[in-house]
Amino acid sequence: MAGLELPSFSFLYEYGGTSVELIVWSLFLGIVLASVGVMYNKQILGGFVRLLLARKALSPESALTLEEAGYGKNPFVRFSLRKKSTFRKIVASDDELHFYIPEEKALHASCMYEAKGNGLMGILIAIVMFAIVAFLSAMLLPLLLDLIGSMFGGGGA
Repeated sequence: MAGLELPSFSFLYEYGGTSVELIVWSLFLGIVLASVGVMYNKQILGGFVRLLLARKALSPESALTLEEAGYGKNPFVRFSLRKKSTFRKIVASDDELHFYIPEEKALHASCMYEAKGNGLMGILIAIVMFAIVAFLSAMLLPLLLDLIGSMFGGGGA
């Protein structure tokens, strides 16, 4: 098999910095955005759902306004409660002012939002850890690709 030539791995890191770095940092950004999204879902929206469940707002008669729930000035909850949003599949409203969780959806809502999730400090620690891993990966992956390339077909005697 002396005539068999394996492709060079150099195409993976020929971009301005390197394609490997671009991939690693893109993955890092995706992980950070996902972490922030999960925190938003569990902390902010979950807090609103847990409050509605704790106050037994399970029908239009027992529904709460955002002000009564303490979320009157929260733009994130207001945005999530707009018509046709996925959050409105759990939180109902008959008049767009009073919100409740229909009794038939209460169990699903409590299971979905029972855990508070990681707080801001947990997310920041995770981001720092991901940044360290991304930095090390961006530095070491090109070296590993060069090593693999030289072992399997590039420049050896």
